[in-house]
Amino acid sequence: MHRNVRKLEYGRLGDRPLHEAVGVPATTTVTEALRHFGLRPSGEQWLIVLDGDGVPLSAVRPDALADAPAGATLTSVVPGLPPVVTAAVGIRIADLLASGLLDEFEPGSAVIATDGDAVVGVWAGPDLMATVAMGAPRSHWDAELPGEITIPLLTRTCRHTENGTGCTAVLRFPERPSRPPACPNPASLTAHAFVW
Repeated sequence: MHRNVRKLEYGRLGDRPLHEAVGVPATTTVTEALRHFGLRPSGEQWLIVLDGDGVPLSAVRPDALADAPAGATLTSVVPGLPPVVTAAVGIRIADLLASGLLDEFEPGSAVIATDGDAVVGVWAGPDLMATVAMGAPRSHWDAELPGEITIPLLTRTCRHTENGTGCTAVLRFPERPSRPPACPNPASLTAHAFVW
């Protein structure tokens, strides 16, 4: 007996339940971020760590910062955070799933939804995990790119350590590289390839 199988339709990133997000510079201390920006430790609001140009480096729930040293800057906290994907709010979820970027997620990872240069919100939690688990096969990338081309990017921190000092390099990738690129090595450690 033949049954019609309807393809799951997830809509666009902006259709998903997005959590509220507050952007803060990476130079902000953990204490300043939690106090000054009034974050509620309920997981409803996310902190977006921004580089000097206002580009998202990471996203983190306030309660996940509980064990971070109070005087530490967010720059020093970012290497320990899970990878995130930054994507335009108008991207189709099916295209995001097909890109394979969400396959790189770890517990605590999230999708930062943007509209131009502005952060709109964060897609995370049970809805994201259920969508990834039920998602379409990731066999091809066939994105519909009307208007301005916006390709989702995976943001990862280099995980190289040397004598107890971690590398602080953060790079963005449209896909997982087949060979690790050279690390920009901002912490001036021994020259090394970017550690995935």
